[in-house]
Amino acid sequence: MKMKKWYKLDSVAKIFPPTSGKIDGRVFKLSCELYSDVNYKSLQKALNKTIKRFPRFLSVLKRGFFWYYFENSKIVPKVLVEDCATCRQIYNSYKDELLFNVTYYKKRINLNVYHALTDGMGGMMFFTELISNYLFLEHGVKITNIMDTSENYNKMKLDKELNTFKLENNNIKVYKIKGKTNYDGNMRIIEAIMDSAKIKDIANSYDTTVTIFLLSLLIYSIIKTSNNRKKTVRIIVPVNLRKYFEVTTINNFFATIYIDYKMSDNITLIDIIKSVKKQFNTQLNKDYFIKQLSSYLWLEKNLIIRLIPRRIKDIILKLISTLFFKQTTCLSNLGVIKLDENIKKYINLFSAVSSAKDLGLTICSYNNKLVISFASYFVKAKTEQFFIKSLTDMGSDIIINSNKGGD
Repeated sequence: MKMKKWYKLDSVAKIFPPTSGKIDGRVFKLSCELYSDVNYKSLQKALNKTIKRFPRFLSVLKRGFFWYYFENSKIVPKVLVEDCATCRQIYNSYKDELLFNVTYYKKRINLNVYHALTDGMGGMMFFTELISNYLFLEHGVKITNIMDTSENYNKMKLDKELNTFKLENNNIKVYKIKGKTNYDGNMRIIEAIMDSAKIKDIANSYDTTVTIFLLSLLIYSIIKTSNNRKKTVRIIVPVNLRKYFEVTTINNFFATIYIDYKMSDNITLIDIIKSVKKQFNTQLNKDYFIKQLSSYLWLEKNLIIRLIPRRIKDIILKLISTLFFKQTTCLSNLGVIKLDENIKKYINLFSAVSSAKDLGLTICSYNNKLVISFASYFVKAKTEQFFIKSLTDMGSDIIINSNKGGD
């Protein structure tokens, strides 16, 4: 009997299985809205072609005695009509299922991914190739700018760069957004579509980048819609590490920076931008990321932890996540999506959203359309409304899509 091929989870991915559940399934969704309705048959053919270049996506997640691991499967991925809640839980520990799915509805094609399988950039590598293959089948568009999916990720070499590091809890009193929640399994999604050039002009007027401007505005919005002035707003920002380590990989390969701002009555957006810019300059460097990756490696290499059964590890990792990864919310910017010029006329926009227990914000842009997606279980959308109104007051025209009504 032929042995099935198996893979270890990446160091950073080990936190996802024990901390995912029905409320936050650790799932992200990438969407592409076309100018014409999706042809199911062409999309299925495109998926069949794409999966051949990404065999890792055919893995299922298994529970070993000491660790979770991936195992190759013979499951054939099928395109589905989108008919469920956004970022619904994908991983089911009691059933072998693929950790991604491709869905469609009218003009939209969606890729839903369990985060233990890959990160946002890895997902986008798969997704843009899927879209390119679909447009070739539908319209005969020749694609010349094929993204490199070859692996040059050398874990042994990278491990040697990492220093011994211990997790530290700085005991900052992190603010948690308050409000009535409805954990009905269907997050409220607010999608704000705007002109990328206009947002860049606004950011330039504050002498900063788009990411720093939007992150600062998010902090400002949280503080202005809160009655608390004693705690610290902490925004977690995932960072793609491939360019810092010159790595090409479909694996999870990201770190996070932590942007803190002490709440007070007398705040201005300019003051927040200055603070955020300073923290970006301090944290966005390879040395900082080596230090952080060492913390994940420490969990993986520690002999005592390695010998602990997985069931107990799950409890430990949940505790570590609670104590050492405190946050107010998360902002993820996938940046500008780049595809061949000859397919722009077929694509309206790209968007992305990630599951969140409280509030999450995901950004991406394509062809001068910047899309900001808010995900939340809060009944009222006070922070989102303040954020969007602030942008419109600054002169940005915004189109809003949402799956729920309400305040």
